Amino acid sequence: MTNIARLRLTGCILMTSLATFAPWPANASSPAQTQLAGLNGVNLTVFVDRDFSGANALEREIGGQAKEILANGGLTDDGPDGVWLSIQVTLHPSDEKLRPDDVLVQLKVELSEHVRLNRDRSVRVPNGAITWSEDYISIASKADLREYVLKQVDWAVGLFADTVKSVRSLSDKDAHDRSR
Repeated sequence: MTNIARLRLTGCILMTSLATFAPWPANASSPAQTQLAGLNGVNLTVFVDRDFSGANALEREIGGQAKEILANGGLTDDGPDGVWLSIQVTLHPSDEKLRPDDVLVQLKVELSEHVRLNRDRSVRVPNGAITWSEDYISIASKADLREYVLKQVDWAVGLFADTVKSVRSLSDKDAHDRSR
């Protein structure tokens, strides 16, 4: 089994485990519904480890790819102040257990938002809170690292956009059911 096949299998397991949180009672909101409800846009930030050859060009490519995925999911990339979708690609040194042409790649996609304290609404938490994230480390071949990273970004940002779309559908259904 290739490393990409292993990661695809892992991705399927992650997607399956996310689905195991349902079903929620009809009158309750899931954490995703609560945290992502009403989200129409995000500000996008991309960071690629400087150890990655061509990091600046890859950052631009990932940014363009992410904007397209978000748009297809009904989200703008010009969100409200303090709402950030961050995509981070980090390379970690390999050790003797990996083949010399392999590298460890960490992909982290996080939605962070400004928050205010309940006890004092005038106090804003400066760095906000992470309200959605996907973070994993995988093994990739140095030879096809760029393509590998782009595929994984496609999957992770697509998962985010699909989750927001699902929350919208559930919220719309809940609103429709309450109006009856």
